[in-house]
Amino acid sequence: MYDENPSTPDDVYSTEYFATGEGTFYVEYSTASISSNLWFYYKIEKEEGKLFKDGADAYFAIGLTADGPELYKSDDPLFSVSGAAPETLAVARGDAAGGTRGPTLGTKELVSGGYRLTISYGAME
Repeated sequence: MYDENPSTPDDVYSTEYFATGEGTFYVEYSTASISSNLWFYYKIEKEEGKLFKDGADAYFAIGLTADGPELYKSDDPLFSVSGAAPETLAVARGDAAGGTRGPTLGTKELVSGGYRLTISYGAME
C-alpha cells in the first residue's frame, strides 16, 4: 500500500485507528485476487454548516477490496460491523507502483461527527 497521508503509520491494522487531519491524500494498493493495482484519492473535511464539537473524533475506516475501497463509519472506536474490519488485518506501507492511473470508476462519500470523507477511485493501467 502506498499512502501520501503523512499521518498513516508504516503498519496499518484493521483493529486500530490512527489520527489524521483534514486534507486530500492519494493511495495505491493491490489485493491477492486482482492482477493490477487500484488507486484512490480521499478527502477529509469539516462538513459546512453542521454543528460539531471542536476536537470531537469522527471514526472512519476504508476497506481495501478488489472491487475498490469501501467506506465505513461509527460513533464508537473499533466498531464491529459486518464487513468492517471484523478481523485483524495488517497492511504495510510501501512505494507507489508507478504506471498510469486509469479512469475514475466511482466515487463514495460518508459524513460522521461533522466531518465528510469523499473517495474517488479507479484501477491502474
